[in-house]
Amino acid sequence: MTKPTIIVTGASRGIGAAIGRAAAQLGANIVLNARSEIELQAVATKIGAQAVVVSGSVANQDDCAALVETAVSHFGRIDAVVNNAGIIEPV
Repeated sequence: MTKPTIIVTGASRGIGAAIGRAAAQLGANIVLNARSEIELQAVATKIGAQAVVVSGSVANQDDCAALVETAVSHFGRIDAVVNNAGIIEPV
């Protein structure tokens, strides 16, 4: 059986990083996304070879296209997306 591939946005820390680690422990390929490549690399190092990092913003169409293209080129498919990215704006 082929491993599922999961994109996790907002994966540089907190809930997103935890989701990425947990899914990898269950055997999934993980594509980590957030704006901070340095923080994403740290998460990917903990996960291992089944993790790929794609830095960028989900608010940017070109970054989203690169995210999908990278997932498909590395793992051949996308089975799920965990859209965990978010921001807090002052009111």
